[in-house]
Amino acid sequence: MTEFYPINSKFNPQVSWYSGLVFPVYRTVKVLGLESLQTHSIIYVNDKGQIVNLARFTGTDNVNRAGIQSSLQTNGLCVTEVPPIVLKDGRLIDGYTRQSVIVDMKQDTWVYLVVELKDGFTIEDAYDEVGLGANNHMTSKPATIQDFKKRLCSWMNRQDVTPTLHDCIAWFNNISHSFDDKQVKKACEDVMNKHLTSVTMESFNAKTAAGLAAEILKLEGEKVLAFNNSNTTYFERVVYDQLMHFDETGGVAPVVGFLDKVAAEDADSARKALRKKAAKVNRAFAKLIVKYQEDPEFVFFPFEGCVGQQIEVEDRNTLY
Repeated sequence: MTEFYPINSKFNPQVSWYSGLVFPVYRTVKVLGLESLQTHSIIYVNDKGQIVNLARFTGTDNVNRAGIQSSLQTNGLCVTEVPPIVLKDGRLIDGYTRQSVIVDMKQDTWVYLVVELKDGFTIEDAYDEVGLGANNHMTSKPATIQDFKKRLCSWMNRQDVTPTLHDCIAWFNNISHSFDDKQVKKACEDVMNKHLTSVTMESFNAKTAAGLAAEILKLEGEKVLAFNNSNTTYFERVVYDQLMHFDETGGVAPVVGFLDKVAAEDADSARKALRKKAAKVNRAFAKLIVKYQEDPEFVFFPFEGCVGQQIEVEDRNTLY
């Protein structure tokens, strides 16, 4: 049964209020018990004063923060749920957003669940299990698939031998989550592909790939376009850029490809796919040339106008 203690402008929660709390059990840490600690002694920010939630893909969430503060001020402190979790040295493992709310509310002390690392586990392992899986407090924001992927990537980088897909799925399922088997497998495959790429392939973006290509082609200072295999939009943007370049200069810029999130053993097939994309665009423009020769009145981009959007001014069934 949920039990709340009303919160005044400032008060000191007592350990005795949590007499009905059932302590969680973890693989990576041992629960030592509840303690009332000075809020300023909790380590949850970096040297720049930034909240460092290592278990989250995007850090803390202002919307979730507002919800937690509203719940505390309206309902009070729920003493039948696990409070923020800290190591004995004061490092926060779970409860970053709650801690920031507690500090903002100028609370001098708070009750924390104190834990210590079990033999064979590191604080990173604790962030994996506790930081991702312990979000059972009021108005909590469940860990997202991106949060899990971030921590899985970190775990893979800490291993001496590259984990298998089975290992990754086992890591995932050792943490409390609500994802189905298909989502878990897909997330693990994504992280594995990224990990394998990082250790077997040099990373590029459009700017760095174009810069290197300009050096190779001895075209320093001239325009070079680069696209990758990641998505269709990226490729379509390069085609558009080439059209605009042709319109402005009457010439075309060299185009090069680069790979993103592709392991070394798949590089040849991925590059072959890029060549096919480029060839298809060239065929399309060749057909356009023939079409213009056959019909001088042909228009490749027959822009018909804009749909009406001004409320009570324009007709939705008319183009403007």
